[in-house]
Amino acid sequence: MKKLVATSVGLLCSLVLSSSVSASLFVADLVDGSGSLPIPGNQAWTGQLGDDFNTTSTIKITSIGVFDDDGDGTSGDLVWQLFNVETGALVHQETVAATGSRTPGSTIEDNYIFQTLATPLVLAAGQTYSAVAYGFDSIDKNFNTNFDLAGLDVVFSTEGLVAAGGRYSASPSASLPTIGAGNSASTQDYNFGAATFEYAVVPEASSLIVWSCILLTGVGLAWYRGSLQAPVANS
Repeated sequence: MKKLVATSVGLLCSLVLSSSVSASLFVADLVDGSGSLPIPGNQAWTGQLGDDFNTTSTIKITSIGVFDDDGDGTSGDLVWQLFNVETGALVHQETVAATGSRTPGSTIEDNYIFQTLATPLVLAAGQTYSAVAYGFDSIDKNFNTNFDLAGLDVVFSTEGLVAAGGRYSASPSASLPTIGAGNSASTQDYNFGAATFEYAVVPEASSLIVWSCILLTGVGLAWYRGSLQAPVANS
């Protein structure tokens, strides 16, 4: 019984500390005028295409994604990158392998090919990053907001981050693209269907909750261990 109580306390604390973590998607609301998803790409840009964002909370990126023209699969490999805009440093780069043909779905997620990260990326609050992708071509097209009637509504998730415009380069590179940098996401300048990611906001649990859980867990373990000690005979 005491073992059950101690275990229950530990499980309860774990649930409390993890309950506020929710999955989110950093992706624009793709609209091409038809109102249906997934949509086709409208540009064959082979250089880097990036969408910037500011972290308002600490976030953990668990999977990365690249745009899938028509949502029917990719024929070539695409490269996903993450840059720290303030330092220009390349935080992470990973190739998303071609999938071959697949049956299109009907949601915005189906307009992307996702790949789970072996090790999640944890980004601190108060930083500016750019999610970048390159490798698009005439078969695997990207999506560009600047084209007439493209209609990309820049409605990025605002949970833990805020969209901050976009940028691009003329060719693939391991350096932060700088063309168009500083354009506002609200004007739909230089925002793309290119790179995306799935993430969760890392909860900032109050110290009271944390220390309460530590205390309760310690008490529970002490109680359980005490029950294992042999009784002392009276003299």
